[in-house]
Amino acid sequence: MAINVRLAKDVYQVSAHVDDGSFNGKWHYSFDNYYDPNRMGFGPLKAFNDNFLSPGAAYTGQFRRDFEMVSYCATGEYQFVDDDDGNYNTLKKGHAQVVTMGKGLHYREINVRKDMPARVIQMWFPPSSMGLTPGMAMKEVGREARTNRFYPIVSNHHPGSLKIHQDVSVFAAYLKKETPLLYQFKARNAYFYMIEGGPVLLNGREIPPFAAARIEGEPLIRLEAMADAEILMVDMPGKAVRREERR
Repeated sequence: MAINVRLAKDVYQVSAHVDDGSFNGKWHYSFDNYYDPNRMGFGPLKAFNDNFLSPGAAYTGQFRRDFEMVSYCATGEYQFVDDDDGNYNTLKKGHAQVVTMGKGLHYREINVRKDMPARVIQMWFPPSSMGLTPGMAMKEVGREARTNRFYPIVSNHHPGSLKIHQDVSVFAAYLKKETPLLYQFKARNAYFYMIEGGPVLLNGREIPPFAAARIEGEPLIRLEAMADAEILMVDMPGKAVRREERR
């Protein structure tokens, strides 16, 4: 059993000029041009990126295939545009989206607001099958729905959640100060992220803002916010993690 905390200062920082602005990110695992043999994902979680687009900026000309991408808007208004068919979703704070890249998808990411940055946390997973038909779906989640509970924004096991072609669930929670919250695992692991606020205590370990925790083999976790806090947690298979680490 283990909880390994990773502070924000230890996460890879990326920045680039994009259309009408700039892009900055905190990338937890190897992704795109960032490669670290010691950071090659965690089980089915192959990338975990905390991305920022400056006001009015657009990240265009992107193409991916055979990935499931989960996006969670933490600040501002973020728009995802499918350039192949013209469909788009606009996410506000607390809203989530699942995109199936499938056999290939050209897309853009846009900060709709001209007066504030857009912050989007993105999680990338390989799909259960290759060559799927591309598609996307979004879910609007207000603060009340996720207050003092693990709200399943993505899950194949909770009615009303966004579905995904992988055995993972993504939970969002807004924790009020000094309100304990419990989560029980059944031979599963998790990746925990402090979006803002806090810090929080995770089984007695202090997790400051922008820090993450890799949770392995814990049957139960207990959270308590020392100040109001926003968090995300990815629940994933335990066995997949052990196979990956032996390679």
